[in-house]
Amino acid sequence: MAAFKEEIEARLNSIERLPALSPAVLAVQPLFQDASAGPADVAKVIESDPGLAGAILRLANSAYHGQRAGRIASVTQAVIRLGFQETARVVRDAGTMAAFHSLGKHLDHHDFWRHSLLAAMAARILAPHAAQPERLCVDEAYTAGLLHDVGLLALEEYFPIQMNHVHHLTSLHGAPQPDIEMEVLGMDHGAAGAILLRQWNLPEHLAQAIQWHHHPSSAPENARDFVSLIHLADFMSLGMGMGLAIEDHSLKCSELTWNRLGISTDDFPLLVSQLEKEAGQCVLFVAASQGNETPSHIPSKS
Repeated sequence: MAAFKEEIEARLNSIERLPALSPAVLAVQPLFQDASAGPADVAKVIESDPGLAGAILRLANSAYHGQRAGRIASVTQAVIRLGFQETARVVRDAGTMAAFHSLGKHLDHHDFWRHSLLAAMAARILAPHAAQPERLCVDEAYTAGLLHDVGLLALEEYFPIQMNHVHHLTSLHGAPQPDIEMEVLGMDHGAAGAILLRQWNLPEHLAQAIQWHHHPSSAPENARDFVSLIHLADFMSLGMGMGLAIEDHSLKCSELTWNRLGISTDDFPLLVSQLEKEAGQCVLFVAASQGNETPSHIPSKS
């Protein structure tokens, strides 16, 4: 097993063409902080990426935004309708989804990104309610939630035979998939994702949050607050029925998570309610961003 783990690490570390954000996604980011930039300036950059421009237009015209004031056909008008803050989020999230479209192609990417996006939203909602919120950056929490399962895409893409075996054993024994991944591969998808994040030179605490999000008690002591946040966000997303069919929805939330985060049990029902309001919008966002405006299932808000 150790030898195969080393083979996986070597394969992931030697990927020549890592998923990357398009130049347009990177180029437009500074404009959102530039007081002199207007909607036309932002639109001009977005229009250099036809896929991103299409996603922005679909989202601006979709039920996600209530199809307000009729349909529009220009990216500039889409930016005006969405506003800079929402456009920035759409560009980041749609750009991230597009960057990974070629990995794990046989997985249901709609389900994958619904779960990941809702986990990101959960992390953003939870972070300010931790006992020490100053130790948890909301934007970084959102990013970690969005990327927490990217290792699963990589494993499915490069080790499909072994992952088919993982799915078979998970179904056969009713064990949590991360535990079966450890048994078959010598690492779970969290560790695989951390390898990718380190290759992208993202901050180490983000890599650790992804590496240990299923095993927070195994994380380095100085990383456990952030790891616990992503662990709870993942748990909440799965608990709302957002996840792949192959995932184990009976995974339990680690007791360490509550102790580390110090989130009040009195606050938790309100936090769940806030996330439930986001769930339906999450489904619509993923459907619209990937060119399908008729999602098959929108979670109930009841």
